[in-house]
Amino acid sequence: MENPPAQFPAWPGDAEAAVALTFDVDGEAPWLSAGPEYARRLTTLSQGRFGPARGLGRILALLAELEEGLTALGKLGVRPDGYRSPGWELTPQTLDLLGELGFSYDASLMADDRPYWVTSGTEPLLELPGHWSLCDWPYFGWTSYDGGLLADPAAVQRIWLAEFESARQDRRAVTYTMHPEAIGRGYLVRMLDSVITGMAGQGRPWFATHAQIAQLAGAPPAPASDSP
Repeated sequence: MENPPAQFPAWPGDAEAAVALTFDVDGEAPWLSAGPEYARRLTTLSQGRFGPARGLGRILALLAELEEGLTALGKLGVRPDGYRSPGWELTPQTLDLLGELGFSYDASLMADDRPYWVTSGTEPLLELPGHWSLCDWPYFGWTSYDGGLLADPAAVQRIWLAEFESARQDRRAVTYTMHPEAIGRGYLVRMLDSVITGMAGQGRPWFATHAQIAQLAGAPPAPASDSP
């Protein structure tokens, strides 16, 4: 089934691209949900705890130059407008429920690098796609049980800035997905700072929340007619 791209007006401030810096504050939850044996793996759990206990504070301090990001991260207790499935694995049942529950966007699928429309039950739903290459976990996530890459931050910085340059050329939105237990390490916060500075040096980014981007989306396409 075709997923038509969403149509947007010009980005605010004559920006060339909309950049969503998104953060999943997972803590110990992913490990505990993986199986009861993880309750005894204190070192693994402590890595998850690093996110909210230490990494999140560094991220908030960095984003204090970015009012939109700080506002997004500070909206505790507000009903969310959108959804991202754990591990980016979205089931048909969950997708159908999102429209029924009144969500305006999802950020779990990857069928395009532009925002596009999907059908949730009988409702149109804006998809704000991400990708594993724009997520910190494949590069910097590591445990003694599952291993990991522990990549060179300079290489990741080049990849993320190259994707921003592509988004500039397309004048589209781009989403970066991060986790405080990974990106919150001191040397990686410095990398993120360099990425943000590099974006501003390359062009005119609009740092926005997913909700702000979704508010600018035009009307969804009309459903196809069943008549011959």
